[in-house]
Amino acid sequence: MDNERAKINNQEKKKKSCSEFSEARINRIKCPIFCSKNQSMESYTGAINEEKNIQKKAYLAACLIREADALLTCQYVNKRKIDCRICQKISEIRKKTAELIVKAQELKSFVSEDKPKGAV
Repeated sequence: MDNERAKINNQEKKKKSCSEFSEARINRIKCPIFCSKNQSMESYTGAINEEKNIQKKAYLAACLIREADALLTCQYVNKRKIDCRICQKISEIRKKTAELIVKAQELKSFVSEDKPKGAV
């Protein structure tokens, strides 16, 4: 039992240190394009998380996708640079997440249209 608790504590410490390292590493990226777009994507992410209306969430997600696409198609990408690889991975993950929100809104609209009148 104590051995299992120790394993869980070690896993939690590793997760925490990895996420702190990642955030610290992201904040050290000096690329002005990344800094601008990342700040914008973080703002959209915060707004999406606070928004309750699915249509508004989908709109904000579409805006986030445009910002991520700008980084994913950056003409200055150098795959040898760790900053560029981190930028590309973050942009890819944020885009996929935003696409899920847009898809959820589409599915909700589809389901709503499919309901018979008077159904709850």
